[in-house]
Amino acid sequence: PAVVMVQIDLGRSNRALARLGDLLDTVLRNTFFDLVENIVVGGQYSPGTPVDTGFARSSWWVSLNGPGTAPQGSRPGERAAATGTAYPPELGVARAGDVFWLNSNCVYIRRLEYEGHSPQAPGGMVRLAVAAAPEILQRHVAAAEQARRGGG
Repeated sequence: PAVVMVQIDLGRSNRALARLGDLLDTVLRNTFFDLVENIVVGGQYSPGTPVDTGFARSSWWVSLNGPGTAPQGSRPGERAAATGTAYPPELGVARAGDVFWLNSNCVYIRRLEYEGHSPQAPGGMVRLAVAAAPEILQRHVAAAEQARRGGG
């Protein structure tokens, strides 16, 4: 399967992340969930995975600390679900240091990403969301800091 691994350079964010303490894990999970949503169904930073038959969009799955197993309904010839990616329960308890995986077994996902194969996402979807990862992270850091101060 095609595997998308995202590593975020926390560089300038280290001080802010260190101040988060017990909220750090939540911030990292929420950042990952936003990235996945933008890549799969679209959002502020990415048009999402193009939909013709729904196969490409339904071929994504997420896992923790390894590629996991492709879900039913994402293999060629099976009817695709139009709702996108389900999150396995272990993601709800993921912690800093865990590796979040976003996987696809769609044979033409690279063409959609790199070759402008669809007019719905001519510039791809993964690269656009990943480019926004630092901004998404900072948004979640700010929200956590505001919540800690009692403003959210």
